[in-house]
Amino acid sequence: MRPITASEKCTRTVVYGFPTCVRLHGPAHVSSQTKRVRSRPSKQQLCARRGDKHATRAATAYEVAFTSEQPYYVLPDKRSMLQKITVVKFEGDHNMKEVAGATALILDASGSIHSLFREDTVITGSYWDACSLLPPLIPDGPIGILGLGAGTVAHTMHHFWPGVKMEGWELDGSIYPVAREYMGLQQLEDSGALVCHTGDALGDDAVVQGGFAGIVVDLFAEGQILPALCEVDVWKQLAQRLRPGGRIIANISDTSAVAHAIAEVFPGAQGHLPLNEATRNCIALTGPDITEEVWQSFPEQLAHCTTGWTRLRDMNWD
Repeated sequence: MRPITASEKCTRTVVYGFPTCVRLHGPAHVSSQTKRVRSRPSKQQLCARRGDKHATRAATAYEVAFTSEQPYYVLPDKRSMLQKITVVKFEGDHNMKEVAGATALILDASGSIHSLFREDTVITGSYWDACSLLPPLIPDGPIGILGLGAGTVAHTMHHFWPGVKMEGWELDGSIYPVAREYMGLQQLEDSGALVCHTGDALGDDAVVQGGFAGIVVDLFAEGQILPALCEVDVWKQLAQRLRPGGRIIANISDTSAVAHAIAEVFPGAQGHLPLNEATRNCIALTGPDITEEVWQSFPEQLAHCTTGWTRLRDMNWD
């Protein structure tokens, strides 16, 4: 990975009232009084046509909320045919511990972090850790990562279970060269643990022969969970991509419509509230209940993800 130089310092812009390293792309309103940039609501409001009361809330990994006094560096960003791609390196003493010392992938105009990478640890303290729990819970076979980003979940799975084979999908293949250069994706590919695909993660091509042993679903655009994930039929189709005994684990944000769709297809699905207060990323896990003995067998570094699971149908979305 290329080292960061002092010349790559970022000028600060304010998004949702907070300074970030991302300049908004697309419609935005700048108040001359506050000097704050506020993104106009996306036309893809989160399942809004279904009346979901959380529809207007951004819901990827974090809303980027960092104080302007905190130093960071931006690595040269690029604009693909689909979005602006920005990579940020945060100082190790950053006052927001979730990003301190991390390299972050920030996509589109929402200012949301889609991937985190640290060279010294794979633990993020956020939903990516929970999405990495699949390997001991599923039969042998490949794991599909739908919404690979820069590979945060893949790094964690490979670290704790190096024999796992993964196939990842991203709609925007322009992310991959950036992730290889700055966020360790090349090492995963070179090890043979991960194959990167470009295309629609919900399309017919996102399959493997014999089915996936497990699927990670982490699909967002413009700071919103994909509206298609509110559809029961989509989860039925994903279920058909699993081999017997397979499971799906999904970042569902705080979107009740998605939770209800999953529970319709997988009545026994379990849910987990966000792992920290900086996020609104609830997790859903399909399949039979997991015994305490199995949870206790997980690596100690992932213990924070193994408690607090409850029936998805019983979660309160008020």
